[in-house]
Amino acid sequence: MGLFAFLSWFTVASAATSVEARLAAMVAEDQRLRGCSGNLSAQIAAVDRANTAEMKAIVKRHGWITISKFGALAARNAWLLVQHADHDPDFQEMRLGLMTEAYKTRNVSGTDLAYLWDRVKVNRGQFQRYGTQGRCTDKGQWEPNQLEDPD
Repeated sequence: MGLFAFLSWFTVASAATSVEARLAAMVAEDQRLRGCSGNLSAQIAAVDRANTAEMKAIVKRHGWITISKFGALAARNAWLLVQHADHDPDFQEMRLGLMTEAYKTRNVSGTDLAYLWDRVKVNRGQFQRYGTQGRCTDKGQWEPNQLEDPD
């Protein structure tokens, strides 16, 4: 391997490691707040907005975070941050398109894709396909939102 090839590889590997580390830190804060008791909705909303802004920059610079480029954990972390970007449904829908393309080569998780598909549809007031989005009923049971075809 020549020096130029090595430096190119090293630059790509370093960028991937940096992106992976940043995504992991963003998800750690996301999950820390969501795991706390008390009314933290304003803090969660602020973190979601900051994470969305940073995800937009990451995707603009590196493209969608795929398994082949960044690893399965980074791809999962990217999905989770987009999943929690409910304040920006256009952003979620654009990322859904990128994930749909990446899924054709199995570069994202099918489960993650299904969750985002349903989240986008529910956020747009449409029926979900996979039954991943729902709510707690007054009886304390989880109930899925309306499905495209409940059978």
